Amino acid sequence: MAARNPTLILMPCTTSGLAEEQIFAQGFNDDLQVELARFGSLDLVCWQATAKQESPPVERPEADQNGRAFVLRTALRRTDASLRITAGLTDAQSDRHVWSHRYEAPTAKLYAIEDSIVAQTAVALAARLEDAVLLESRSKAIENLEAYELWIRGKSLLLKGTAEDDAEARILLERAVALDPHFARAYGGLSLSWFNEWTCQFWHAFDANGEKAYKFAHQALDLDDTDPLLHVVIGRILLHRRDFDQAAWYVDRALALSPNHPDCLIQLALCHALLGNHESSIQCAERAFRLHPFHPQWYSAYACVPYLLARRIDEAIEFARNGIDVPVVDLPAGLAACYALKGQMQEARVWYDKFEVLFRAKITGGREARPGEAIDWLLAVNPLRQPEDITFIREALGRVDTHPASTLPAADLASPATPPPAKESAILRQGSGWLLRFNGQTVLLPDMKGLQDIVVLIGNAGTSIHCFDLSGHVRNENRDDGVLDDKAREAYKARIRELQEELAGAEDDNDLGRVEQIQTELDTLLEALSDALGLGGRSRRLGSMAERARTTVTWRIRYAIRKVEAVHAPLGRHLRKAIRTGLYCTYEPETPVKWRLFRKIGSSETALSE
Repeated sequence: MAARNPTLILMPCTTSGLAEEQIFAQGFNDDLQVELARFGSLDLVCWQATAKQESPPVERPEADQNGRAFVLRTALRRTDASLRITAGLTDAQSDRHVWSHRYEAPTAKLYAIEDSIVAQTAVALAARLEDAVLLESRSKAIENLEAYELWIRGKSLLLKGTAEDDAEARILLERAVALDPHFARAYGGLSLSWFNEWTCQFWHAFDANGEKAYKFAHQALDLDDTDPLLHVVIGRILLHRRDFDQAAWYVDRALALSPNHPDCLIQLALCHALLGNHESSIQCAERAFRLHPFHPQWYSAYACVPYLLARRIDEAIEFARNGIDVPVVDLPAGLAACYALKGQMQEARVWYDKFEVLFRAKITGGREARPGEAIDWLLAVNPLRQPEDITFIREALGRVDTHPASTLPAADLASPATPPPAKESAILRQGSGWLLRFNGQTVLLPDMKGLQDIVVLIGNAGTSIHCFDLSGHVRNENRDDGVLDDKAREAYKARIRELQEELAGAEDDNDLGRVEQIQTELDTLLEALSDALGLGGRSRRLGSMAERARTTVTWRIRYAIRKVEAVHAPLGRHLRKAIRTGLYCTYEPETPVKWRLFRKIGSSETALSE
């Protein structure tokens, strides 16, 4: 049974008839329509009144065919100094009142705050629609629920944030998937259930839970890539893997999809903070609080890090204290850092002691932490991109940590790779190419995207990475899709085959300049072809983006392994056996190998080891 969204019938905004009111009302109605269209959880119908019919066809069969139907009516009225907007939601079948709200603003400022009113109306309305469906679904037995109702009930459990509620939600969401295998939000809910545990529970299964969240999120996006929260999930997991550039793409995509989704915005505030985009971080947080003034407590817990990293210490303290009951292990450490920065060392010590108690209970299983271990853990689960932010947090907590400072070396990110010891396995940057050492044999190879993929896989040994996140393919969302006929498509494909052959020859000749030139043209053609539509403008894509990414990544990894095998047979055989390609790619050797890696991340390079 396919999931059915509730239908929302948006009526024209009514006025008293004054010309100025009518102009504003039309603009308000148009903007509200655009904002409501962002919510994938409802089907929007914009009713256009005519001279013969001024009421919505709520009694007609079309409303029933779409499942639940609701009517939203808005009205604008002028007083002496202000304009008042009212919004009311009713159930189309029963005419039962569901929700209403009123906004009032000075006439002179109404246009300036119209966007805010529209956004607040859309956010509040979407939440009330889900509440209405949830209330109705609770009167039914689970076996009688539709896929959408199962999703709504599962989502309500996920918001509670406990392991028991997550497990119960998974039962509902798995049933929703069984009813409708193409219901993207059900897969998204499964992702969020594991994401809950990944972020604040079951630290002993941190990597496993993160991988489950990552896989279910990608399954959902393969079905429907318009859910911003799923992009946030993947972005945060990629942040933890230190794949900052790819994480930033998902963060930007989430914001573009839904700039007025408060749950999304508060998490994007954290993501931007970790990426070092502190101004954007604060903007997201402020907008989240403005759109959702009666926000849950976890909003405040999330806001501590953005304000702390933005060096707005007093606000960070206020948010941390407001969210202190949320089960986040490192939140007391954030408060300790804030008070240490203010010079209030006694208060800082109190909160750092609470952090150490939680760290022993949740992370080490009762064992006393080794010197510097707690701070190293905190910086591992809060992957800061900017070295100055890492130094800022480490020095603040170092003022109250009674243990010696961490013994982890401060890597010189700009320094070149030093040659590895003779028996060490390594893949290191050497000029514009790569130095590879395995079983005591060292070889040099030119740069290849397949080698870069291999380095990422080795650096995340045992972890599945979606081919899309290896491909680096960033689609231009603002570009109109072109239409290619058969002849044009075949010409594209022929040129791509030629370029692949030329690329192989250039790499054989170690002509790095020509390699870069050919690769640039090849990437451009692949992107153009992947974004093309079918004949006659039909919405038939040439395979899914994930499938195209799978083909591209598989080809270049296998090509790189062949090149390695030609000059270093043992290493080539090892990589061939240990690397699996497909929709998800992994490096899982039968016998663990201690690697020294040196790979480029963003604009800097960092040393990695397995």
